[in-house]
This record gives sequence, C-alpha cells and structure tokens, in this order.
Amino acid sequence: MILPQATGWIPDPADARDLTTDSRRVESLVPALQAPVAEPPRVDLREFFPPPGRQDTINSCTAFTAAALLSYFERRNFDRVFEPSPLFIYKVSRTLLHQTGDRGAFLRIAMKALRTFGAPPESEWPYLTQYYDVDPPPYVYAYASNYKTTAYYRLDPSGTSREQLLAAIHSSLSREIPVMFGFVLFPSASQSSNPGEGRGEIPFPEPGEQPVGLHALVAVGYDDEKDIVNFTGGGSSPTIGALRIRNSWGPDWGDGGYGWLPYEYVLQNYATDWWALIRADFLDPTQFDASKQG
Repeated sequence: MILPQATGWIPDPADARDLTTDSRRVESLVPALQAPVAEPPRVDLREFFPPPGRQDTINSCTAFTAAALLSYFERRNFDRVFEPSPLFIYKVSRTLLHQTGDRGAFLRIAMKALRTFGAPPESEWPYLTQYYDVDPPPYVYAYASNYKTTAYYRLDPSGTSREQLLAAIHSSLSREIPVMFGFVLFPSASQSSNPGEGRGEIPFPEPGEQPVGLHALVAVGYDDEKDIVNFTGGGSSPTIGALRIRNSWGPDWGDGGYGWLPYEYVLQNYATDWWALIRADFLDPTQFDASKQG
C-alpha cells in the first residue's frame, strides 16, 4: 500500500499522571462530565469544524488533530471561525521533546503544546511544509498565547477495558466533545481513497494483513448501525457500528475529508491513545445536565 500522504502518530503508553474524567482537576472544570447523558444511535459534529486540511508530505497528523479540536470549540461555543496553525503546533510539539526533524509526534505532546503555547491562526504561520523546522518569530508566539487550553485528559488510562473505552468515546461524543486518537493503518485502508464503493470507509483488516503505518485522526461522531465491508479482502462480512472520523489528507479524501472507522478498531486495540481537551469557557454546563436532555 502506498499511503496517499504522510502520517506521523507516535504511540504513547498511558501514564499514571495522565488526567482522566475522574481527575479532580477535570471535575472542577466540568463537574457535569460525571452526570448521565442521553446517547442517541448516531452523532455528527462536523458542522462545527472548518474544512479538513492537508498535511501533505510531513508527519504532522497529531498537530492537525489538535488544531481541529481547538477550532471546534471556538466555533461551537463562541461562533468564531478560528483555524489554528498546524505547522506551529507541530514545531512546538517537537520543541517540547527537544527534537528536530520530521519524526512525527505524540498526541499527549500536541495537547501539552496547546496548553503551554496555544496556537496562532493559520494566517500568521501558514502551512508551508518546507518550514517545518523553522522556529516562528516572537510575535507569533504572542498571538498563540491567546488560544491556550486549560487541560487535556485521557480516555484510555491503564486498566481500561476496550469495552469501557468504546463506552467512554460514545459518551464523550454524545456530550459533543470530539476526541483525537491514533490507529494502525493496514493495506486495506487503501479502499478509503478509491472512488465509488467504500470511499472514506477504512475497513477492519483481513487476517494476515500487516501494519503499514500509524496515523492520528479526530472522532467527530458515530453511527451504531454503520456497516463497513473490506472490499479489498473479497467482501467479507461487514462490521457494524463505526466512528465518523476527520482526516488530515485534504477535502478530496473520503467525504469532504471525513470518513468512517469501525468500532472493531477500538475493541481489538488497533485504535488507542484517546484524548480530549477542555478550557473552562469552552463548555456550557447546561449541555451536560441530564434534566436538559431530550
């Protein structure tokens, strides 16, 4: 399989210091995360995102996912169209790692970059791939500081079963909180780039398929009844239930840059490293009030 563009996710094992929905700091920011919430059979949050970007030839997928989460909350809560600079996030992520070069990055570090530095608008630090190792000037850092996050938390800390994780993802998306994650790419994912049947659908791999890459995405919804067939493997039995995903391979991939990933990727441990971000003014507490649910 020849990947249509670069990837760049580096898996990051759970750490006991990671914040979770049960952490006191997260609870203090959004107490109602512990409250019951109605979970419909399908959720779609795409309307609050800008058009998906194109990472092109550098391994910046984690920066694109972090930028997408930040732009989502700016639009949904404040009705502001804000497109953060993925190139800035990718650079400062590697600065935090004391690294240079196009090595990819951890999702945790992309979140830490948003908390430490924030992110400037794309217009202030455009996505020109040849500048991936150039340090932005001071005024760009100053601009970025206006868009910091307060905290980020993990949905799959140590000890979380795959069924518990899928339930947590379901719950988060039902609360209109998108999440970013990494997953293993297999050759049959190529069908998602083809025109026609299966476009935008990343199927569960057939037995014997070997990994070809590691990539980060944003889960922006789900459909409990969505079926996906692995056509490259001869059209085996479909998987039922899938996450609606936002990619960073441009709007001509999938359905305007969006696609589907079966729940089986979560249940079989091929999709891990799940993160969400919060800031006190990002979240309207009434949206999590069970008494307000329909």
